Amino acid sequence: LQVAAIDADDVVLDVGCGSGYLAAIAARVASAVVAVESDEALAAQASAEANVTVARTTRGGPTRR
Repeated sequence: LQVAAIDADDVVLDVGCGSGYLAAIAARVASAVVAVESDEALAAQASAEANVTVARTTRGGPTRR
């Protein structure tokens, strides 16, 4: 995150967010974070714990969680 130099004007896209750890840290600084995760359980965990929008992907395309 230090290399990315994220600030309050940035919107962060976290692809393959897993449990949402990185998304949660980025959300403290960025204006918004959108995370994408294909595993339903991890998407639910990231959404609950990271307090970010998580789009869960499926074979048919993305679905909003």
